[in-house]
Amino acid sequence: MNPLYSYTYSLPYIVLILVLIGFSYFEKRVENKNVIWWSIGSILVLFFGFRGFVQTDWYLYYWLYERVTPLLDGFYTEKQIEPGFLFITQIFRTLNIDYTFWIFINSLIDVVAFTIIFRRYSTSVAWSWVFFICFSGLVIEINLMRNVKAIIIFLLSLPYVQRREFWKFLIVWIVAITIHASSFLYLPAYFVLTKNWGKVWPLVLFVLVNMIFFFKIYPTTFILNNFLGVNSEFIEKALNYVNTSKHEVGISFGYIERLIMFVLVYTLYNRLISRRSENIIFCNAFYIYYTLWYLFSDVPVFVERMPILFAFSYWIICPNMMMMCKGLVKRIVNIFVVCFVVMKVITITDHVLYDYDNLLTGIRSKESRMKDYRRYEASEKK
Repeated sequence: MNPLYSYTYSLPYIVLILVLIGFSYFEKRVENKNVIWWSIGSILVLFFGFRGFVQTDWYLYYWLYERVTPLLDGFYTEKQIEPGFLFITQIFRTLNIDYTFWIFINSLIDVVAFTIIFRRYSTSVAWSWVFFICFSGLVIEINLMRNVKAIIIFLLSLPYVQRREFWKFLIVWIVAITIHASSFLYLPAYFVLTKNWGKVWPLVLFVLVNMIFFFKIYPTTFILNNFLGVNSEFIEKALNYVNTSKHEVGISFGYIERLIMFVLVYTLYNRLISRRSENIIFCNAFYIYYTLWYLFSDVPVFVERMPILFAFSYWIICPNMMMMCKGLVKRIVNIFVVCFVVMKVITITDHVLYDYDNLLTGIRSKESRMKDYRRYEASEKK
């Protein structure tokens, strides 16, 4: 029986991180960066596209894919699954593609799309992938198949946000909504992402959300508790998460990490924007991420779905901040970041749900994975 917790589960992810960091060294020094980007993309497609039944949501998507009918049988609908995602899935089913190849194609699309996005906004594609894995990207890519597509669609629409082409953005936003409903948050974000937030508003938000967090005056819990009399499966499920979750309490590693990031973004805000005007979008996106994290930190299912929509701010801002360092400071920062990202990956992946395997070398059965999931879930409820 596999242990529930072991640092050996983290080894494949640490190796991946170190390989990407190695590519970041060559990325800065070669003229033809396409070779580096193609190499990175190929490795990531092999890693994500050929993965076994890692994490938990594979169970949802495996059986969903088995149930979905080909388009020739008419449009397939299912409660709680967005129609756009179902329609795309039906296309694969119509082509008689099996589940493993469906996962591979999805991963290929994601890697290509994110590479395009990173090339467009980041000073280092390799480092963007490193921070992608460290900050929510790993769980997004492995577990949240609908969320990741919605995030990609939004990020590809950013030129419309920059040029203030609202109607074009609105069309793309509607598409994202049909993939995952949480994308509704991107509509209000359109109106604030390109605005200079100055020095006052970020501080007001910082004080407000920290008061909410430390004094435990969560609006989520208040709102849900006042809906107790409503017959809603969603509300009952959310309340169950509130009552049983082991959410973050007090000053933790995660709290300090987000605090440092907030201070860095706040301090370097104007310098980042002066270097690349589009950085204002990602700085503001981080402020939104930070705010949502503490507004919803009492309900893990909300933290997994709401703030994560703006986790892309890390993937762009962190490499762009690193490239601002020079000389000795740069070397010190690089050493610190390498140590940090390795430690971060370990804290994320040191349990049995992240036990990685690959189709090329053989994978564990669904039944074995489900046993591990039930054991892990039972241990978390104790």
